[in-house]
Amino acid sequence: MSLSWSSTPAAIRGGAVAAILGFVISIESTSSRTINGRIAECSYTNFGALILGAVAILAGLVGVGVAIKVTENRGVLIAIAAASVALGVLHILRGVGTVGGPCTI
Repeated sequence: MSLSWSSTPAAIRGGAVAAILGFVISIESTSSRTINGRIAECSYTNFGALILGAVAILAGLVGVGVAIKVTENRGVLIAIAAASVALGVLHILRGVGTVGGPCTI
């Protein structure tokens, strides 16, 4: 049987959607202080990436557990769930400003 959206477990679908939306939805907070024209302090948070990253990680981990129990398309489902976890980690790093953001130079 082929893999379709409706036959994919809900946890894997939710993780994939959260991982994709993490690139689109952004709720940012930036604060910086300059001294003599140079940035002395900088703080950046992207709450959208943080929340969606956490959802992608949690749903992806649950999805891996569900995919292990499935008999059809197991490899594909595990790969999608693992990709959701990986993208969730990326979003968390983006959310705290470690990857990207105005404070990384």
